[in-house]
Amino acid sequence: MVRRRNPPPDGYKLNDDQQRFLIVESMVREILSCEPLPLGVDLRATITAARERMAAQGWAVEELAVYSPYFFAVREGQRVEVSIGIDPATRLDRMYRR
Repeated sequence: MVRRRNPPPDGYKLNDDQQRFLIVESMVREILSCEPLPLGVDLRATITAARERMAAQGWAVEELAVYSPYFFAVREGQRVEVSIGIDPATRLDRMYRR
């Protein structure tokens, strides 16, 4: 296995003061919910609480990603991605701009 010179960046730590959102998306990137988070919030605690809340609601939740704040969950055949990110409207606009 090839060793990296530098470890990957930790997505749980922010280097800016940009607004973040707790986003739940379907597998085709349809936004099911989008909740704004306070500036300076602890991302690891926020995504962990969201994971625990979904598990309590009957979702089968996967483990948290190591370097980025997201996880997948499944219930009644519906698979979703739960993540912390920037404003989805802005993100989608950047994805499709050429």
